Amino acid sequence: MARLYVRDIPGHDLTAVDAARLDRRLLARRGTDAVLKMMLEDGFFHADPIQATSFTCLATA
Repeated sequence: MARLYVRDIPGHDLTAVDAARLDRRLLARRGTDAVLKMMLEDGFFHADPIQATSFTCLATA
């Protein structure tokens, strides 16, 4: 099994979001779009979509 380390920020850590100079509105828009796509188009989604179970990936390719 391969293990991969991905730098990320927990959804509830707004201090880290601000320190990384991320756009909160853009994150909210993209998160909303992703959840709605999963629910309405794909029919498959996380059963507990709260901030503690969401992360912002800081990888750049």
